[in-house]
Amino acid sequence: QNGAWQEEGAVGIRIETTAMTRFVYVAHLEGLEPMSVYELWAGDWEEGEDGMSEKFLIRTLPYEYKEDQDDDNNPIRSTRLIVGGDVGMSDEAVKLFELAVDVYPLPHAMVIGGDLAYENAITTCYRRFDEWLYEFTSSSQSKGMLIPVIPVVGNHDAGGFARKTYGAEALYFYYFPYLINTDFESEEETKRRIESKEIIRKPATWTRDEENRKAGFVPISGEGVVVFEDGWTLKEETYRVHDIESCSLSIFVLDSNHVFSPESQVDWLEQELQNRTNANTLFKVTAYHDPMFPSQLWEYPNVGRKNLRDSWFESFGKYGVDVGFEFHTHEYKRSRPLLSAKLKDGNEENWVVSEEDESLLVPKSDDADISKGTVFIGDGCMGVEAHGDIQNLKLPFYLEKAISEPHFLVADFDPWSKGIVVKAEGVNGEYFDSYSS
Repeated sequence: QNGAWQEEGAVGIRIETTAMTRFVYVAHLEGLEPMSVYELWAGDWEEGEDGMSEKFLIRTLPYEYKEDQDDDNNPIRSTRLIVGGDVGMSDEAVKLFELAVDVYPLPHAMVIGGDLAYENAITTCYRRFDEWLYEFTSSSQSKGMLIPVIPVVGNHDAGGFARKTYGAEALYFYYFPYLINTDFESEEETKRRIESKEIIRKPATWTRDEENRKAGFVPISGEGVVVFEDGWTLKEETYRVHDIESCSLSIFVLDSNHVFSPESQVDWLEQELQNRTNANTLFKVTAYHDPMFPSQLWEYPNVGRKNLRDSWFESFGKYGVDVGFEFHTHEYKRSRPLLSAKLKDGNEENWVVSEEDESLLVPKSDDADISKGTVFIGDGCMGVEAHGDIQNLKLPFYLEKAISEPHFLVADFDPWSKGIVVKAEGVNGEYFDSYSS
């Protein structure tokens, strides 16, 4: 920015098999100016320029939202996210990527809701990730700026469901490590989570060593985590919170039983939602791969989906989650506003127990106050082939719309109007559904 140069120390992660070697660099950046453009590159200076990546441009978000701030002082009112999942590599995936970065105003970040490259945690399929990263970067660079990615773990990323350890095969966890601010938890809590394997140790180098493979991880210097001097910690987390101050938005990324069980995240989710409620966060949304409210009714009684609802759904309503972004089923859906029936007391004026499922509350009428309900949108079809023709089937009782249509979502969050607008765009470049609050 303005010719300034700043060098940041980075943690280097080396991925190595008999077939390939890849390097991932992770750095924590602070003190960036809002609404600014920065030049970014990474690599190993000891190798000279040949050891460095190409240079990329990144831009920062608008100014932090403050309730008493005059919105005329902020030339960009809203923060825009692209949301999509179940991508893979196909002509439609490339087309949807190109359309996603071509929306105006340009998106500030992209939430990828799992099943990115479909390498299925098999390292010999590493070229699928190479191609995915190339197509995403090329599409993003076509507008001159890299778009930040907020990834969500899916079954084709972790290698299935209920993977208690990541194993050495899942490339997803090498390409998307996260820095977590441990100031929010005590040393005892961090230690407990490491010992219980809620925090999985980060492999510095992929290995074929049998003992380490059986253990499911390769320790870094025996510590299990990399601690930066400023208190930030590099951990493998499949659930976390992204706070976007420019629009007072918190994105709760959850793990829908691909590595950690939904019930193991309940206490953490409850506490983090309460923290944001106490901080008067305007918008709360969730993103997780496997849906609570799938596009097709026959999938609704699935034991895994019921477990998701039993674990998280009450907390969504209790703390005012606005939108739940869901993926996995390769279709498109938008639900009615929904609440857990456990929240019936005090909500009888506007909500009624569903006749089809007594665990749900649905709006009593079209003009009912539904500000406490959560709307579930998505179902993941940003490149993979859409399943069936569900628009010709009977609409599930909990949905407003369902269609077999490849798509991505454009989500705008405007803190001054306190409004959310989510639009679904298809491969023809036209919007075919929208939701606003």
